[in-house]
Amino acid sequence: MCQEIKSDPELQDIQAVMLSSISNEESRRHAMSQGADDYINKPFSLMRV
Repeated sequence: MCQEIKSDPELQDIQAVMLSSISNEESRRHAMSQGADDYINKPFSLMRV
């Protein structure tokens, strides 16, 4: 989904933030490689968001 959004000129400026309970580096890297602008692990701090 991120790749589709980022490849569309009309939508590419939309920020994609992934929120996940999986907190390993591999998952974060995968999300970022797919076009995510940020990756937040649950539970999270409101200051982080």
